[in-house]
Amino acid sequence: MKVSHKLLSSDALHALLDEFITRDSVVWDGTLAQKRKRVLDALEKELAFIVFDEDTSSTHILTAEEFASSQAQTDES
Repeated sequence: MKVSHKLLSSDALHALLDEFITRDSVVWDGTLAQKRKRVLDALEKELAFIVFDEDTSSTHILTAEEFASSQAQTDES
C-alpha cells in the first residue's frame, strides 16, 4: 500500500529517508541533507514511493521501477 510522505511526521520521514539512503539506494554523492532532498524530490515527483507492507508491518521507499515490479508480482499471485 502506498503512503504519502505528507502523512508522516518530520522525524518519521527523516528516519525513513536515512534508512533508504544508507541501505542500497543509488543516492551516493553529497551531504546527508542533500541526499534527503533528492529522495524527497523523487517522492514528490512520484519517481519513488513510500510503501507499507502489511505482511511484515514494515515501511520502505521503493523507486518507481521497484514499485511497478512489485505490483506486477502481486497481480500475478
